[in-house]
Amino acid sequence: MVSKKDDKTLPPQVRIALIDDDEDLNLFFTAILEAEGYNISSFLDGKSFLKAVEQNADQFGLVLSDYILPDTDGFQLYNSCKSMGLSCPYLLMTAYGDFDIAVQALKSGVADYIIKPVKEDVLLRKVSAYIEHRTLEEEVIFNRLGRQIIAQSPAMQDILKKLSRIAKSRASILLTGESGTGKEVLSKMLHDISPRQQDGRFVGVNVSAIPDTLFEAEFFGYTRGAFTGAHRDHDGYAKMADGGTLFLDEVGDLSTASQVKLLRLLEERQVQALGSKEVHSVDFRLISATNADLNDMIQQGTFRGDLYYRLAVISVNIPPLRERPEDIVPLARHLLKQLAEEEDSPVLDFTPQAQQALLAYNWPGNIRELKNRVYESLLATDQKWIEVSDLNLPGQFSQDDQPLAYDKAKAHFERTYITRLLKVTSGNINKISELAGLSRKAVYDLMKRHEIDPAHFRNR
Repeated sequence: MVSKKDDKTLPPQVRIALIDDDEDLNLFFTAILEAEGYNISSFLDGKSFLKAVEQNADQFGLVLSDYILPDTDGFQLYNSCKSMGLSCPYLLMTAYGDFDIAVQALKSGVADYIIKPVKEDVLLRKVSAYIEHRTLEEEVIFNRLGRQIIAQSPAMQDILKKLSRIAKSRASILLTGESGTGKEVLSKMLHDISPRQQDGRFVGVNVSAIPDTLFEAEFFGYTRGAFTGAHRDHDGYAKMADGGTLFLDEVGDLSTASQVKLLRLLEERQVQALGSKEVHSVDFRLISATNADLNDMIQQGTFRGDLYYRLAVISVNIPPLRERPEDIVPLARHLLKQLAEEEDSPVLDFTPQAQQALLAYNWPGNIRELKNRVYESLLATDQKWIEVSDLNLPGQFSQDDQPLAYDKAKAHFERTYITRLLKVTSGNINKISELAGLSRKAVYDLMKRHEIDPAHFRNR
């Protein structure tokens, strides 16, 4: 038996699907591959393999399948599992040295073709090469995601690893998590790192805003004059996303009637615009998001189970911000830098006390609330460092954890108020006087009292 090379480290948790109706051969291949450190799941027919793919299309790092199976052949099985979201390398084995089959295999997207009887060194060399290539691709994607998404917590690191594995998959993805956790941002990232970014658009739709009566018109499209108010042709979201990604936000808010229409679209992948006789096939990757518990809704009878399984071929749950404290301060700093550039503000960072306050807060609104607080604090200060009091977090007082005295509270309000007015008006004293209902002298007195230079806010 060929032993594995000591100078190579096997990518962790690589699982290979081995599909062959010859049980003895299955055992033989399993022994060879397990000796090299791979995890093996063996199947005697295509049906049992597809059932495993349906449960989790993301679990396999490579598929090694015989061409002739009791219930199907290698091409049909490959096409079936590909449509279910399997994206790992697929290697086909056969005892028939038919060149036409080899050509057909490669044209169909099969990674490679191996002639039986399979030599042990050939098998190990091909398996190792394809897994290492896929691992390298995943590392490149992971690094790219890491440059775009703040993810220092173990939970978010795991999510980025999962997204790296499924980036090229055609499988439908369901993103779950509380409001404000960044589901739409992640969906756009998934589109940007996928091959569909080159060929198609990212089309985002908030389905909760679409009434039942307009669902078909919005998704399937309509022609001019199809109904009252149809003054022009409209492609519909499904056709607009053809070749790209269709993102459905708040999918848990779909009515029962709209669920039926969406299920039909996902099953048929065809659209017929209202007022038209033409039927168009559409090819889009579906990403859905919800903050609802769809499994609970299925139990209550308010969400269709068959639709759920179409949406959640791959499911990714994004934890709330309070459960990943390692990300809070880096996220806040990232947002501060971004917003400071937009506002042309000199603010540099948060004080240590402000950072502790950020970590102590529960963030019920998650990243969306964090961004709002950072923006508010940026506008509230004329200093280079954001203090605890600038954050204005509910339930928190000064950095001494005590309510401010009246004169300090008044001074803080005045400084925040006049700073905001200066930013809004670009330092125009006449406009400030008009907005605040104060005399120009009173405005100048406020700026002098808090040592604020209006010139800093002009020509920004």
